[in-house]
Amino acid sequence: MRTILRFSPKELPENDFMVVGMAKTLGIFKDYIYKTSINYNEDTDNFNFKNTSTFFKPSGDAETYHKDYALIIKAPGPNNNSIYVFAGLWDTGASQSLKNFTNPILVQQLENRMKADLGKIPAYFEVFMEVNGIDRMELSSKILHVKELELD
Repeated sequence: MRTILRFSPKELPENDFMVVGMAKTLGIFKDYIYKTSINYNEDTDNFNFKNTSTFFKPSGDAETYHKDYALIIKAPGPNNNSIYVFAGLWDTGASQSLKNFTNPILVQQLENRMKADLGKIPAYFEVFMEVNGIDRMELSSKILHVKELELD
């Protein structure tokens, strides 16, 4: 486990990777967001679905009650490995996206949503969610979108 500053792209083919953080700090892993149906707008620090004008931006005060947005991506790596990206616009979204992937109850809810919407749990996918929090800590999340990742 290490920070993005200590990551070398030469390591990418060697292992599976889990990257957790705010979208603006993901470095080269931002490229995985651009492979989804979600845009990350660096200038305004928000998400939107491609070809739409609906933007998702945090609201409220991070120190009190607030709303954030998060993205979970499982994508193929360059050498038959997997890249997992857990990104939020604020810390709350980043931590909740990882929690949704590691908490057994939330994993079951995520799997059920994929099966309901997609008919299966795809090998590679994107999940977009709304996260509510208080004092930079997550309280709850709501899955807004699941989609099989389209491979080039």
